[in-house]
Amino acid sequence: MADLRALAKEVLDDAFLMTLATQDAEGPWAASVIFVADKDFNIYWMSKSDARHSRAIAEGGKVAVAITASWQENKERAIQIEGTAQRIDSISPTIMSALSAKRGKKPEPDTAAFILERGLIWYKLTPTRIELIYNELFDYDRQRVL
Repeated sequence: MADLRALAKEVLDDAFLMTLATQDAEGPWAASVIFVADKDFNIYWMSKSDARHSRAIAEGGKVAVAITASWQENKERAIQIEGTAQRIDSISPTIMSALSAKRGKKPEPDTAAFILERGLIWYKLTPTRIELIYNELFDYDRQRVL
């Protein structure tokens, strides 16, 4: 039997962007953001605090995410996540370095200052549900990871 957690982690490691879905008084909204994940499947990203999705998170925090690592026909690999997102005031150097590396940049000593200067805020998504799409192994049957 396949290790669903390992396959889900593979998707997270191979993917670059996620589509973040939120809901506010104006209705549903989706935004693409660069992300990183930790070993517990928590998702981290940076956004401006005045972005529509950031304001929606401040109002409630319920979010959904779609992440696709491969679109190749019959080999699609993706995950869908439901959970709660929140602003966080500090981030581990490991997560900061991982996001810089994913963006193809070397972490600079003044990365924290760079983030503050541009008005960026760190966010964390704690998943309550994760579903895996891995067509090569499971065809179109989604697998519940969490």
